[in-house]
Amino acid sequence: MSPKLARMRYMKLFIPSMVLYVVGIFLASTELILNILPKGAIYGLVVIPAIGVFGWIYAQMRFVRETDEFIRKVQIEAILYGVCALMCVATVWGLLEFYTNVPKLPIFFALPGFYLFYGLAGAYLGWKNKAICSML
Repeated sequence: MSPKLARMRYMKLFIPSMVLYVVGIFLASTELILNILPKGAIYGLVVIPAIGVFGWIYAQMRFVRETDEFIRKVQIEAILYGVCALMCVATVWGLLEFYTNVPKLPIFFALPGFYLFYGLAGAYLGWKNKAICSML
């Protein structure tokens, strides 16, 4: 499949997934502040952004599978860098939490942290391979 078509298919799933994620986070946060729903409703509300995250991750997996070999290689390498960086940060911060009085970092930040590192790695690898436009 052409990179352009793979990117279009990715965006068709990524954008609705992100909208669902943001709306779900907004609803759960609003419920946390207002506390107007029955006690167990927050469990149902957190499923909404989770479905968005699953769609988002599935879209990325499908994108990687549908691209050509070069973009696939760079994407997988960026994913590996992102996972490695996240594991290093999580390990260091976890040890700091355990042995010192640094503030606790909620596990919720693991996904945005991964995508931050993945994005930086993808930009760097695209620049290094002179393929930054192919990566976007």
